[in-house]
Amino acid sequence: MAEADESCAVFHFEKPTLRIGNPMQIETFRASPARERLRGFIVALNAAVQSIPTNAPVPRSEAIDSVVELLDDIESIVDDCPPIENPCRFGNKAFKTVHERLTEEAENLLVKMLPGNLSSARIELMPYLLDAFGNPIRIDYGSGHELAFVAFLCCCALIGVFTAEDFQALVVVVFDKYLKLVRKIQTRYQQEPAGSHGVWGLDDHQFLCYVWGSSQLLHNADGVTPADIASENAPREYAEKYMFFDAIRYIYTVKSGPFFEHSKYLYDISSVPEWRKVNSGLLKMFDAEVSVPHPSQKADVWVLCCYTHALNTDDTHPPRTLTFTLTLTRAHTRIPARLLDGGNSLTSTATLVLRVKCHVHVS
Repeated sequence: MAEADESCAVFHFEKPTLRIGNPMQIETFRASPARERLRGFIVALNAAVQSIPTNAPVPRSEAIDSVVELLDDIESIVDDCPPIENPCRFGNKAFKTVHERLTEEAENLLVKMLPGNLSSARIELMPYLLDAFGNPIRIDYGSGHELAFVAFLCCCALIGVFTAEDFQALVVVVFDKYLKLVRKIQTRYQQEPAGSHGVWGLDDHQFLCYVWGSSQLLHNADGVTPADIASENAPREYAEKYMFFDAIRYIYTVKSGPFFEHSKYLYDISSVPEWRKVNSGLLKMFDAEVSVPHPSQKADVWVLCCYTHALNTDDTHPPRTLTFTLTLTRAHTRIPARLLDGGNSLTSTATLVLRVKCHVHVS
């Protein structure tokens, strides 16, 4: 792919280390710039795909093609590792072979994906990528692994691999392809839900597909309403256009019984009157239950901990600056007041520092 901006040379990369292991460290992470950067990235992508169907034509850069090729290479590893015919009760141990292969090849895959002047970033990016497909010991997968992949994308944006023009494609091309890959892994190797139990996510494995999927449905041309969530026909009809319904279609393939029993949270959302409220509510739920790890999840989310120290948060390596403008409604952004220009007004121009400087116009 093309060389990144020369300003990227200010970065000094180091191997991430575990930094969240107890409640005190969780509170440190809660108030850290790292969490704000990651959440700011998620909010920016949420705004970028507002009213944009998954199958809509969007700008697709060489950087997007490179990460798609990365996912293709990982899928080839999966295809080369068939499930063991006599699996254990919980998960198929062939996934351990997949993860071992990915670990062996990850460095070369990242060198292939990254611009030449950013190849040294692989030391920080590798842990995020390796954690994005499930735990090889427990053979499970959950929203923490999904978030690790988004952290991987965020890191790439922070160092200039992606620009604001890539944000739509990051969701409807890259993240959609990632979802299809991890669902293939989940069913092929019978991955258990990681930390699910009806608390940490809307379904057993994913979360952000519902956040960004509900943004896609804002002012949709098909007249789809939240009430259609409870319809058996809507997922089949709209799965190719909207990430939200593609996720529900997948649920129907892996679960049986009444929808209101096996997907209680999603069924409850069907009573919300409009997608705007669904989207803002899911962002709040993300803040409360996903973006900050619970003590019982600490074994799953180590990759988020190093984020507080990753990508040169010290003053000796000033951040690369990338400015972009997005128009959001009040309901689609919950920007902390301390990050807003002009105090508490959500109608002012906000500046989110993601390691990228993002100027976000809120209407």
